[in-house]
Amino acid sequence: MAPRPDQDVTAGARTHRVRPQLDVTTILEAALRLSGAGNPEPLTVRSLGNELGADPTAIYRHFRDKDELVRGAFDRMLVEIIGQIVVDFLAVQALIQLPELDEGT
Repeated sequence: MAPRPDQDVTAGARTHRVRPQLDVTTILEAALRLSGAGNPEPLTVRSLGNELGADPTAIYRHFRDKDELVRGAFDRMLVEIIGQIVVDFLAVQALIQLPELDEGT
């Protein structure tokens, strides 16, 4: 079984930390978790690095700066909200059309 990203691995006399594989999606999901409802702390690159179990500067391999990261998280959140609105709208439309189906049979 492979070690978790936050586990220490012993190789002979040396111990090293397994670094997590970071990508844009993983970073954005962590940023959204940290900035979610009920979290009074502002999103910082340091807190994001801690959440990911990575060096905070590793985030800059995927984003030019914190503003780009925040815009990406906002865009992702907006897409999720719009997607839920569409699902809800379609569900309401289906419910509205149900009586019409009953009349036709």
